[in-house]
Amino acid sequence: MKVYIEFSHVELIVGDLRSGEYEVPEGATLDDLLNSAEKESGRTIAVENWKEDGLFYSCNKKYADPRTVLHEGDKVKAMMKLLCG
Repeated sequence: MKVYIEFSHVELIVGDLRSGEYEVPEGATLDDLLNSAEKESGRTIAVENWKEDGLFYSCNKKYADPRTVLHEGDKVKAMMKLLCG
């Protein structure tokens, strides 16, 4: 199935992962999509726990986490968390 992801202002954490359409199997999760993007980039993201701690996500304009199951045509956005002290 085809899903779409936009990486927005995440370069400090993940570098230049490609935004756009990805093909993932039925039942794939947001985590699976992120793994596909990382694999396609040809490198491993060095930031520990980057999927859970460094970014937050929306799927079809609703909050999502890496365990969210995706559906055909879903639109995902990955954004950097703002950390204030």
